[in-house]
Amino acid sequence: MPIRTSDPKVQAEWDRAKSLVGHRMATARRERGRTLKEVAPAMGRSLQWLNHVEHGRIMPTILDLIAIGKYLDYPFEYFLADVAGVRGPTPENPEDWYRMFPGHPELAQAHATLHSAIVLGQIRVPADQNGTN
Repeated sequence: MPIRTSDPKVQAEWDRAKSLVGHRMATARRERGRTLKEVAPAMGRSLQWLNHVEHGRIMPTILDLIAIGKYLDYPFEYFLADVAGVRGPTPENPEDWYRMFPGHPELAQAHATLHSAIVLGQIRVPADQNGTN
């Protein structure tokens, strides 16, 4: 489900975030010597979906990041490290998450909980290897 916003600045930041997360996923996969054909089914996703993520066309869910992190032995926060400071078109009201993910209350709850923890500063996105975010 692509997310679009009428604010060009927010859309540009969201597109940048998708690209950064995808690049991190591709880098982690390659560092572990894994192929797209190995990783996609292990995540319960298609090869095409993973290819789209790695090329920044779509944003994976938090549950996807957790799944690939477990498979590749990376913390899911690794995939978000370069995204610090990038804001996306996220709901302000927790109930809005349920409208974004109709029929998937567990996914909506996971996103709402993680978003709240980041906003409240309870989750810190680690610096990358260069010491920058």
